[in-house]
Amino acid sequence: MKLKRIFWVGLLVPALAGAQPAESALLALSGASAPEELSETEMERAESLGARPLRLNTDPRSRLLASGLLTPFQVASLEDYQARLGDVRSWAELARVDGFTPEVVERIRPYVSLDSRAAPGTSSRTREWSAEALVQTAAGGKTGAKVRAGSARAAASLTWRDGLSGNLTLEGKARPWRLVVGDYYARFGQGLLLWSGFTLSGYGTIEAFARRGGGIAPTWTFLPESARRGAALDATFGRWTFSALGDLRAGGAAALNVSRLSRSGQAGLSLLRSAQGGPAASADFRFSRRGTDWFGETCLAADGGRAVAGAIHHFDYQVELAARAAVQRDQTGAALGFRHKAHFLSAEYVRKKGVTTVKLRTQSAFAPAEGWSLATRAQLRWKPAEAAPWRGEVRADLVRTAGPWQATLRADAVRGRKTAGLAYAEGGYKEEKYAFYLRGTLFHVRDWDDRIYCYERDAPGNFNVPAYYGRGAAVALTGTVRRGRSRLCLRVSALRSDRKEKYELKLQYRYDFFHRDTP
Repeated sequence: MKLKRIFWVGLLVPALAGAQPAESALLALSGASAPEELSETEMERAESLGARPLRLNTDPRSRLLASGLLTPFQVASLEDYQARLGDVRSWAELARVDGFTPEVVERIRPYVSLDSRAAPGTSSRTREWSAEALVQTAAGGKTGAKVRAGSARAAASLTWRDGLSGNLTLEGKARPWRLVVGDYYARFGQGLLLWSGFTLSGYGTIEAFARRGGGIAPTWTFLPESARRGAALDATFGRWTFSALGDLRAGGAAALNVSRLSRSGQAGLSLLRSAQGGPAASADFRFSRRGTDWFGETCLAADGGRAVAGAIHHFDYQVELAARAAVQRDQTGAALGFRHKAHFLSAEYVRKKGVTTVKLRTQSAFAPAEGWSLATRAQLRWKPAEAAPWRGEVRADLVRTAGPWQATLRADAVRGRKTAGLAYAEGGYKEEKYAFYLRGTLFHVRDWDDRIYCYERDAPGNFNVPAYYGRGAAVALTGTVRRGRSRLCLRVSALRSDRKEKYELKLQYRYDFFHRDTP
């Protein structure tokens, strides 16, 4: 009874407060509701885009697709607009391009720029070339290096950390085509047949209900394990795009995809032949009509059929309603989501191998006064097959910002097998050349099944989401100093509990050897 009271309090209090949107651009783009739900690859992508935003008017098509920010339809629509009317020179103009809306522009704006080197009415894309290199090392950590150079017609990249990764990309001139040799991503449809890279496991936002396939794109990452390795080619003929790929990993695989783009969406057909799974085929679609985005995919394979379908309806006044259903050989599921401005509710049902799981979630964010923001989240899970079928969690983050200064308070309570809790206070100072944060954390988690995950700041390239377990405290100091092309990062932390002790000193030096753009 107490568990249900906690959940409904977390649901109702923020809803009555009149919340306003305060979502991070990265979270909105990925479909995640908190950094704890992201993967290391996604955080690395955000850091890369933050260091060098995507230049919509000058970057080659391969980088626009590789960024993961834009769909093939949006890229094709943007290129068509630029060829006819020249570079996009304002955010309002970008919102009028097919495939872009004011909401889409607001989400991608922190990670893109509208730099232009052409006269009004002309495009600067074909005259652009760039080169950049990055080396990073951390005391007691990993050392890695990245090099990339290219133009609108050809690009090459090389990455080394745990192993060697790289690719060569060639772009067509007379007719749109692209060849990638090396490591690449292949993301088609809703991911039932062809999908490489990060995928969310839950529904924390409306954006998580439907996947946004990016087609074939080269990688530039320290984490190429989830990518394919081989060669991939796509070519566009009017509204049709034909893609073929070969993957040398996991015994080898070959795949074909045919997609048709229209003003309202796209549809595709994929064929896959692999040494392990045998032949498989899928058909997918995603289109918009009268305020509703419809999406789905059905797949036939040697191990059985799979299907997913859903819709997201956009009402007036920032109200959205989403539904999704999926059927696989040993799993069925359905989910509903509702968002009103900064309030989000979702319900999810999954039955896998005879085991039922039901999840309810609510999230809200609002600004009670200037410089203040409050975000709350409540989750309730019911899994009758387990010894402790109910698990509930309530979390609140209060943030105070005053110029370059920021203070954050978090309280996180869990009721599962037992009662668990975590709280931290963090103060920080950030400006263009300096950033420092000091955090103190207290936690009391008596059972491993009740562990609490909490994202922590770290040096770039290091994704840090520890699972807190036991009874104890932790303190961490992180800082960054920038001078020209150099960046020095420091992290000092200590954790003591009845389960373990951990001390860490991390020093990272980063230097951008060159980054040159010429018209």
